[in-house]
Parts: sequence; structure tokens; C-alpha cells
Amino acid sequence: MIFFTADLHLYHDNIIRDDFGPHKRTQFVSTQEMNDYIISNWKRKVSNGDTVYVLGDFALGNIKTATETISGLPGKKILLMGNHDVPKIKVGQCSRTAPQDLNYLKYDSSLFEIVYPASQTVDFRYGEYTLLMNHYPPHLHFESLLPHHIFLHAHSHSKKEYNMANMSLHIPVYDVGVDSNDFSPISIEELFETMRLWASKDTIRCNVCGAVMKERSGPYGRFLGCSNYPRCKRIYNGAKIDN
Repeated sequence: MIFFTADLHLYHDNIIRDDFGPHKRTQFVSTQEMNDYIISNWKRKVSNGDTVYVLGDFALGNIKTATETISGLPGKKILLMGNHDVPKIKVGQCSRTAPQDLNYLKYDSSLFEIVYPASQTVDFRYGEYTLLMNHYPPHLHFESLLPHHIFLHAHSHSKKEYNMANMSLHIPVYDVGVDSNDFSPISIEELFETMRLWASKDTIRCNVCGAVMKERSGPYGRFLGCSNYPRCKRIYNGAKIDN
């Protein structure tokens, strides 16, 4: 079976803090609880014969500890490098993220079947569909939306509503990161079933007031807005698509 995941951020102490920003995971009381939950979900779903595409940002913190954790996870792992899969390097008086290629990979490459640099978009055929994968979200134009092509990405730490909005608006972009997928890898069968379900829904309800979400357009593209606006200002943002 094929699985996808990303943005695990194992051993990332700051991500559970209230002041971390929009990507915070304050539902966890400790980093250990977060690690245990993500690792348990992986082991519950993935077997040794499965293949897991990890679209970047596996772990932070101590490299030895991260290496031991990765080596203990079942499945054949294919890594598409993200910005947290390389160390910070000193450039003059400043530090910056090292180039996201094999020369700077902070893990032992033997932990993975294949490692792809962030500069490479990886494609995968599934029936009539081509999945295009990269750690970073795509920048799309309407004319680039080829039939039966789906873009899988990470990095954004999107919530489930982001994917829901994209499917409802028929934008073929899906965030496979754990924040969007119940902190679990998502199988290719689950991915297509989820996309089909959300794309075929007649209505998506606002999770604040329960009203129907309506398609609207703004300077940043199409989105779903609550039909109770302006009393309720809930919106579901999808991927940015240029006209």
C-alpha cells in the first residue's frame, strides 16, 4: 500500500507553544505526547511492506534520536526534502537554512529508499491520475491545471478545511501534512476517497454557525465564505490560483 505524510516535526519543542504562531499544536500538552501520538498513528496504519512518501520536515532536535525514531518506523520511506531536513548554516554573521539537497541531508540517507532534493517535483502514476509531489505548495495558473493531475504538498501546516475548500472548488491541490490528516499518514485509497467525497458534496457547512458555505472570489482567488456573512465571517481558503 502507498501512503503520504509530511510535516511530522517530531521532537519540535516550540511547536506546541501558544506563542508559536498559526502552525502551533497546542492540543498536545507536551512534545512527548505529540511524538507518541504521531508515531503510534504511523505504526497503526503502516506495515513493513508498505511505501510511505514523506514530503519533508520529518524531525527536529537531536539527530541521533531522530535517526533512531525514523529507523524504527515500519514501511519503505521515500523522502522529498523540506526545509527542516537540513541544518542551519552560518553565512557571515547570519544563519540560514542549508540548501535542501543530499549534500546537506541531516539524516543517514540509508534510512530511506530514495531521497529527492526540494528542487525536484516527483511524479507518481495512479491509474489515470498523475500525482505531482513537492514539499512546497505549487504556484498555479488556470492554464496549468492539466486533467487528471493532482498536486500534493506540505509546508503550510494547513487544517483540514484547506483541503476541503480545494476539493469543493475543484482545485486539484492537497496538503498531505499531518495537521490536515488527523496526524496520520494517509493512504492513496483514503486520499482519493476523501477528495471524491468533498468534491461531490452539494454543501459544506460552516464549522462556526452551521450555515452553508458559498463560493466567492477575491483578490487572492476563489474561496468558500459563510452565507451568514457579515454576521459570521468564517472562510475556508483554498490554494491560490491565478486567473
